[in-house]
Amino acid sequence: MDGRIEALREWGCSVDRALKRMLGDEAMYLEFLMEFTNEPAFDMLSVAIKEGKQKEAFENAHMLKGVIANLGLDPLYGEMYDITEALRGEGADMEAVREKYEEVAAAYANYVRIMGESA
Repeated sequence: MDGRIEALREWGCSVDRALKRMLGDEAMYLEFLMEFTNEPAFDMLSVAIKEGKQKEAFENAHMLKGVIANLGLDPLYGEMYDITEALRGEGADMEAVREKYEEVAAAYANYVRIMGESA
């Protein structure tokens, strides 16, 4: 098994559930995981939050939450869930969302680091 898979498992990811969704195809799972290291929606979310564009931020956060759930990235899921819910509806506290985004960005950076490690 690939060392990155084990590192994700140790980080608290639901690797086995995600692999089941991928019909046990570890190579395909790793391909999706690697593609997610360059997900432009993270940058789009960051910009939307900085610019106070709540609707755009919500759409990006909601999409990311779904992808994160499918990949079994539980440590990221909880953070993205919180942002998505904070952005839902009108009149979100964008300062609180900005602070929460910093936690998401740190978790995502950890994920990218794990995926950058050798197999």
